[in-house]
Amino acid sequence: AIRAAMIIQNWYRGYSTRLKARQRYALTIFQSIEYADEQGQMQLSNFFSFMLENYTKAHEEEPELITRLFGSNLQYKDREDYVKMIDVPDSYNGPRLQFPLTFTDIDLLLEGFKQQK
Repeated sequence: AIRAAMIIQNWYRGYSTRLKARQRYALTIFQSIEYADEQGQMQLSNFFSFMLENYTKAHEEEPELITRLFGSNLQYKDREDYVKMIDVPDSYNGPRLQFPLTFTDIDLLLEGFKQQK
């Protein structure tokens, strides 16, 4: 009878220990997910703050550029007009795209991203 009681006690202690370990791991995973979500929100907030600060600075320094980029007259232009507005320096060595995009252009673009060009 004592041996059976010891077996039951050992089984119960092992089960209790496994249950506590599962609870601890579940809490750790939950906290990791929670912190990752908070980090993502912080990064997004920092990005928007950065964009707002730089938009304000650009608007103060070059108001005609902002008007040109975000002005209401741009909504009537086609894609070619937008492409012509972008100045690409001669020192740029990344992929040069032609519109409409082809599969070759997309492959060049992906390779450029991989090589950080």
